[in-house]
Parts: sequence; structure tokens; C-alpha cells
Amino acid sequence: MPRWHDPWFELRRWVPVIAGMVYCLTIGCMHCFGNITPYITSYMRTIGGEEVRYKDSHWIYSTAGISQGVFGFLGGILEQKVGPRIAAVVAGWIMSIGILASYFTMTSFYGLVLSYGVIFGIGCGLAYPIPLSVALKWHPDNKGLVSGLIFVARGLSVFLLTPLQTAFVNPLNLSPDFGPFPESSPKETYFTDTGVLERVPLLFLLMGALFVVMQAGSALFMGNPAEDDPDLAACLDVSRKKQQALTKGKGGGDAAAARAAVGQTIHPEDIPILPIHKMVFTYQFWTIWLIMFFNWQAISFVNGFWKIIGQTDMGLDDVTLALLGSVAAVTNSLGRVVWGMAGDRFGFKTTMMAICVSFWFFLITLPLCHTDTLALYGIVGMNTLVMYYIWINVIKIIDGGAFTIFPPVTSDIFGKRNFGPVFGLLFTARATSSLVGSSICSLLYDGKTVDLTGMCLLMSSCFIVSAVLTLSFKVSPIPVPPGYHPLRTRTR
Repeated sequence: MPRWHDPWFELRRWVPVIAGMVYCLTIGCMHCFGNITPYITSYMRTIGGEEVRYKDSHWIYSTAGISQGVFGFLGGILEQKVGPRIAAVVAGWIMSIGILASYFTMTSFYGLVLSYGVIFGIGCGLAYPIPLSVALKWHPDNKGLVSGLIFVARGLSVFLLTPLQTAFVNPLNLSPDFGPFPESSPKETYFTDTGVLERVPLLFLLMGALFVVMQAGSALFMGNPAEDDPDLAACLDVSRKKQQALTKGKGGGDAAAARAAVGQTIHPEDIPILPIHKMVFTYQFWTIWLIMFFNWQAISFVNGFWKIIGQTDMGLDDVTLALLGSVAAVTNSLGRVVWGMAGDRFGFKTTMMAICVSFWFFLITLPLCHTDTLALYGIVGMNTLVMYYIWINVIKIIDGGAFTIFPPVTSDIFGKRNFGPVFGLLFTARATSSLVGSSICSLLYDGKTVDLTGMCLLMSSCFIVSAVLTLSFKVSPIPVPPGYHPLRTRTR
């Protein structure tokens, strides 16, 4: 039996993945923001006296996304300098401090932007690449699968936290009862119940304390493998064979031609640590960056507004929408694994094209979920609740793949040793996209200038741009610059 099939070795290399998944349960808290937006915004209006609206609160989520994207690069550098265990604790506790601080800033819009948007977002950014980097180093032969599993934990975070948040803050399933804009936006309503509002800051206190414990415990098991670990040799051989299959056109298609153009053949595992500017100023980096940018435009819109759309446009109650959030988190998690495996099997381009086309279709048709809208087209007998559940779940399945397949292709192009810093820099695409997306929503999405149909049409068009970029993308490892020598990883 080859040593890499030895149960002890398999346990050794799966423990960091499981630990990374537990750690990522805390990072996934960011994507619960769509569920708690009605509570936070209502609290700021009623208790804090702030004249904020849902479209304004989206800036808190966007600021967290911007901070995450900007500081993701430093997370990769931190992991290289001090190792994944210390880096994970430092990054995680910054994130938890941001959540705990939100207990004290809940009455202020700008206070929440600082605590939840900036501090929490910085922690998420520093933490984001660490578990992925560790997991990919232990599993060079199944990068898509492992990437999918790490992302699953972020989806499971939404599944676990969304119903708990709603059960804690709104146990009686009360609906928003105050509409301050009866003329211009009659569907826009907020909570005024004292019991609901008093529990909003306590929610952040409980989440922050829980995350501190989870982050410290899981970080202990997130260690890198030794560079010369002989048990990884067979795994690397499998990885090389997969890469050779891709160069022959079995999974991605065009890597061989790209390598021939630069006059060398190199496996991603052999790429040494390179200066950042040698990787940033490449065609591959900016193509991936742009695809991530346009993907996140549409995804962040759905993540930030799915519950508000359910309340205001579909007329669904709070508990029903909390249940939808949990179900969608499960389907999203399953989608991450499936898309990761699809990326391993069919390559980046084919998989990303499937994601772009399907997300575009289901987002542009989202407004049709309401029975009144369907009736305008002569379709009767449909149920708004069922339609909205189906559409959001399908969108979340597709969303699960929109970022799951980026870590493997980043590792394949820039090498495992450069993954952390490069993937962190690529996350500036999300930061920039969050800034642009929030500006668009603030300016246009007010119920009068552009309605739900117009926003879905606008945001879904971003996936058309991503599809064009994907079609033109040539996937291949970057050439090693002069003066840097490829590393031949030990094989058996």
C-alpha cells in the first residue's frame, strides 16, 4: 500500500482542513448581514435616532467587504512570516474585537461602519487566505474539493447563525410595523418593538465571545506540512498528472499553448516564492481580478438585499425568511463542494462559464417570483413563497461556485508558495466591487429611480462581462522570471 494511502497520513492531512472549516465558521458571519440588516437599521432609527434606511445600512456590509479585500494581502504575508497558527489567532481576534465593539456602537451608523465595517472587515481580510493556504498545501491533488470544503464552512455559518440570530432577536416572529415613507416607499418598514430592539446589541456580544473561543481552538491544528514531507510525494505525482491532462485539453484546454509561448514547462508546485510585483503585473492576475470584480457586483447585491426583497417585494414574514436563509446556506454549501469537484474535473474556464450563464438567468428573472408580476405575463396558479424559495436557493447554489474555483486556479497559476499573498491581493477586487456596488445601490435603488427589476437587470449584466473575460482567459502557470529558479518538488 502506498504510504499516502496510510490512514495515519490521511488523518494528518485532513485535520488542518477540518480545523480550517471550524475557523471559517466565524469568517462566514459576514454573510449573515442580510439577515440582521432589518434589526440593525431599525435599532439605529428607533434607539439611536439615526435617519438611516436599508440602502444606507448596506454601506456597513460593503465597508466590511472593502476592508476584507484590502487586508487580505497582508493576511497572506502574515502567514508567511509567523506561520498559520499565530496568524490565525491574531486575525481572528481582530475580527472578534470588531464584533464585540459593535455592542457599544450600535446606536451610531458611523460607529458601526468603524467597528463592524472596518475592524471586523480587517480581521476577516487577514484571516481569509490562511485556512485556504494551509489546506491547499496539504492537498495538492484535490485542490478544488478542498477549496470547496473550506468554503462550505462559510455557508454553514449562515445556516447555523441565521435561525439562531432570528430566534434570539425576534422569538415571537414579529413583523416590521413602522413605515416612515408611506408616499415614496410604502413597502419599506422597520421594527419598533422594544423587546426586539433591546436584544440587537446583545447578539453581537454573544457572537464575539463565541468566536474568540472557536478561533483560538481551531488555530492550534492549522499547521503547514514540511516542505520535504515524503508522504506528500505521491500526492504531488497525482497533481502533476492532472496538470498534464489539462495541458492536453482534457480539463481546461489551453495551458499547453500558453506554456509553449513562454518557452518553458513548469508545474505550479515548482514555482518559487516570487516578489509580489512579478505576479501582479501579469495578464493572469488582472484577468482573474476583473472576473472576481464583476462576479461580486451581483453576488453582494443578493447577499445584502435578499431578506429586504423578501419582506418588501415578496411580502414574506421574518421567520419564513430566516428559514430561507438557513436552507439557502445548506444548498450554498453543497454547491461549493460540487463546483469545486467540477473545477477539478472540467477546469476553470468550463466551470466558470456555467456559473456565469446560470447566475445571469436566475438573477434577471428573480422579480418574476411574485404572483402579481407573473400575472402580468398571464402566468397564474404560482405561489410567491415557493417561487422565491426556489430562486434564492438556486442562486445560492451558483453563488457557491463563483468563488470556490478561484483558489485552485490561483494556486495553479502562481504556485502554492505564493498563494496567500496573491489571493489576498485578488480580494481587492471584492473591496473595489463592494465600493462600486454600494454606490450604485445608494444612488439608484430607492423604489423610484430604479426598482427591483431594473437592479436585477443591471447586476445580472455583470456576469455577461465575466463570461466574456472567461472565454478570453488562457490558464497557465506564470513563467519563472530570470534570476529565479524553479524548485523541483521531491518525488518518489
